Amino acid sequence: MTIFHVIFFGFIIVAGYCNGSAKNLVNPKGIAPYGVRGVLDGAAIVYFSYIGYDSASTMAEE
Repeated sequence: MTIFHVIFFGFIIVAGYCNGSAKNLVNPKGIAPYGVRGVLDGAAIVYFSYIGYDSASTMAEE
């Protein structure tokens, strides 16, 4: 199973490298043309969702 994961992620990296463009990384409107606010908001939601799930499972354990 581990070899499958390595091959899978290697394929994803190679496919991204072949289809990607370096100008997207250096262009002022490249990676986050509307700012990183949406990315940070999404990360915060996922983080607090996990913390809530973790606390519920911890309480169920005791």
